[in-house]
Amino acid sequence: MLRGGRGIVDYLDPCRYKWWSPTTGGDSVDLAFVDGGMYDKLGALAILRRGMSTVMIYNACDSNLLKTTDKDLGKKFFDVTYLFGVGKSIIPSFLQEKSYTDTCNERSQVFEKEEFMNLINEMKTLQREEKPLVVRKKLKLIPNKYAGIFQSREVDMIFCFNGKVKDFDDRAEKSKSLGKGFPYLDTFQCQYTTEEVNRLSSICSYSLVEGLKNVHFDIDQVERMTP
Repeated sequence: MLRGGRGIVDYLDPCRYKWWSPTTGGDSVDLAFVDGGMYDKLGALAILRRGMSTVMIYNACDSNLLKTTDKDLGKKFFDVTYLFGVGKSIIPSFLQEKSYTDTCNERSQVFEKEEFMNLINEMKTLQREEKPLVVRKKLKLIPNKYAGIFQSREVDMIFCFNGKVKDFDDRAEKSKSLGKGFPYLDTFQCQYTTEEVNRLSSICSYSLVEGLKNVHFDIDQVERMTP
């Protein structure tokens, strides 16, 4: 029942639908539905609400960390920054519904603000070395009733960012070079070629497999624990 994909229009004029639920006694209720990207685009809060002790997040960002100023981090990496309470809306305030203005961080923050720059600095170090951008951190949850998090606990968080990886590039077919901008492709465009999709999928898989080794994460152990 959640309709997405309308972009900026969602924040200016949310869709409205008739909603039926057993709690309404059969009568329909008129509710507004919008894209969830301004709240929990990564699905992290939903997983944390379930009490998971280890959470892996892959942020397929379209920006180069080393070319992004600290001032722009809140907008360029807003999928992650909201979790730390330092996000900035990519939608101009005059296009937002009043209820959205300056509320994204309040609704989504579950980690301490200072931990965000610690994460970014570790990511930058890996990127300078052209290694997979995978960082593992033990973070303490901040209770947030809006996010459905009511108790503080420690969580094993694994953050994976999109980025160039030297070992992957060395093994990739040189004849299929996708240009200097790869893998930072504009996520609003959504008109990717077959080569771009295949290469993005491959570099994502490679980064995860090799990056998890670097942070000493044993995926086999998790699979053995799965019923």
